[in-house]
Amino acid sequence: MNGMGDGTFAPNADTTQGMMEQILFNIDGNEPVKAAEGESWWTAADGWAAQGGVTEGISTHDPKAPATREVDIMMMFNYAKAKGYDVSARASLDSFADASSVSAEAREALSWAVAAGIINGTTDKDGNLVLDAQGIAPRAQVSAMAERFCEKLTK
Repeated sequence: MNGMGDGTFAPNADTTQGMMEQILFNIDGNEPVKAAEGESWWTAADGWAAQGGVTEGISTHDPKAPATREVDIMMMFNYAKAKGYDVSARASLDSFADASSVSAEAREALSWAVAAGIINGTTDKDGNLVLDAQGIAPRAQVSAMAERFCEKLTK
């Protein structure tokens, strides 16, 4: 992950879908692409993601929009599938108090991510273990998920 335009990492800033596309674009070994005049910094990664199936099944795809945890995981899952990584592992989501909040389109990806150890959940204000699938993951959390993704899958 690169920093923000102002030279900071901004660990508590929201992650956008374009940022997640750029992270996966970088993981894939693509060279940084300077945006042409009138284009956004994420244009190359967004085109790559669409072409490679990374955004497949994401009904709310918009590179400028904040990325929910489930969208981040769906992109990782789609990328892993496209690369031929083993994505067969599954874990029950029943141990998470908010399992019912996971959208139908993201259930398989989140089940895989829990089984693969890419996400572990967090504790809500009441002390319950939750996925917070609809929450926006700050850059620090996405950085940790991306690191675990690389450690476990891209060897």
